[in-house]
Formats: sequence, structure tokens, C-alpha cells
Amino acid sequence: MSIESRQPKGRLREWVREMYFCSLGPEEAMGRLPVLDDCCYDLIFYEGPGASLIYGPQGRSIGLPPIFTIHQLKPPYRLHFEGELRFFTIKFQPWANRSFFGELPHPGVIDLRSKHPEWNGRYRDFLAHDTLESKCYAVEKWLLGEQELGADALWIRQVCALIYKRRAGISVTQLSEQFSVSRQHLGKVFRKEVRYSLKHFILTLRMLELVKYRMKHPQCTLTETALQFGYFDQAHFIRDFRKFSGMTPSAFFRNPPAFLLRH
Repeated sequence: MSIESRQPKGRLREWVREMYFCSLGPEEAMGRLPVLDDCCYDLIFYEGPGASLIYGPQGRSIGLPPIFTIHQLKPPYRLHFEGELRFFTIKFQPWANRSFFGELPHPGVIDLRSKHPEWNGRYRDFLAHDTLESKCYAVEKWLLGEQELGADALWIRQVCALIYKRRAGISVTQLSEQFSVSRQHLGKVFRKEVRYSLKHFILTLRMLELVKYRMKHPQCTLTETALQFGYFDQAHFIRDFRKFSGMTPSAFFRNPPAFLLRH
């Protein structure tokens, strides 16, 4: 597996959280690679034969189109393919989800070619560039020409910034008090812009921080790791981890996603 990742600079940070290029060979194709949702919608351009996303407890399978995003599917997610798979991903900031993608249809792997046929040219352009730097430069030229973020998106950016700063150690009530608005109004605007509930977003980020911590400190037991993140009830910890990843913590950490190593 080869992964190159870049964080955007300047104004592009308003829209984009990360860009990365990943190449998977036959050795990775032997298994099903687990993927985590971080509440940031991805615009994915991929090339390769017959790749599919397997999701949910029943292991349902959806074929991957060349240009797609994943919308409101239940974990766990696993990537399945044969041979070699290469893809370039633009990971958007959570507050830019609605601004960039607009309204999306039913949950699933959304083929964006019909919604945005002009992106077929982007697909050929991005895959033609030899280096990640040149791909990122092409993204910058494209996205800086997009419309500005709306007032609600800019407000939710402040909310997300505080959640990231606190490493998800903040509640919905504390956020509503911090921004002097009702929980109901904050939750409504947040869901409109991010496409996830505020409670789910906080839980997801807390679990991501926990996973990163555990991968950096493999000598820690799961009980010790849970305590580091305020979980004094193991049943509560396992229940929240299942909501996040679709599996138990012990099953997850037996084979953690290699994608996370780029962090």
C-alpha cells in the first residue's frame, strides 16, 4: 500500500481538509480493507477493475463508479477489489459538505457523473497528473473558483473548530451555551450543513481520537484507553465504538485500517 497525503494551504482550507493519493496492490486485494467514516464527505476519483464497497452488518456490496462519494451508509465499511486499485481523494471540511455536494439522493455510493457530468474532465485531469503536488495544484485552481461559503456554513465552521480544539471533549449543551443559541437551533443548522447530527459528529471525532491514541500507544490496554477518553463503563464504551465502526474495539484493533497510518 502506498499513501501520499497533503493538507491544503491558504484559502483552500475553507473547503478542503485533506487530499491524498492511494495505490493498493494485489497483496492488499487479498483481504477486505476496513475504512472509517470521519463525517467529512470525500470526492473520490478512482481507477481499477471491479472495486466494491461492502457495508453494514449484513455485508451488502455496492460497485464503485469512477467518481463517487459515500452518503449515509451504516458501518462497517470495507473496500474489496482485485488486482491494483488507485484513487485520488479530496476530503472536504465538514462544514463544506452541503455547500459543495448540494442535495444528495438516498443513502449509498453516489455516482457523481450524472449529477455533475462536467467532472468527467476533472477525472481525466487528476489521473493524468504524475505527482500528488500537481494533482493538488489542479484542485486549488478548481475550487478557489467556487462560490463562497454561506453564512450558516461559516458559523458551523466555528462550531467545528471548537470541537476539534477540544478533541471532541465537549457536549451539545456546552456548545449551545458557548454560542448563545438553543440546542434545537444549533442541531438543525449543523445537520443542514454537515449532513450529520451534532451528537454523532462529536462521537465520531472522539472515537477517531481514541483510535489514533491506541495506535500510537499499543502497550495500553483497551480498558486504559477507554479511561483516557472518559469511559468508565465498558459496556458504554463498546456500544459507542460499535456505532462508530460497526464492530467491537477488540475486533477492530486486531486489524486496524492502514489508512489511519497517514495521520
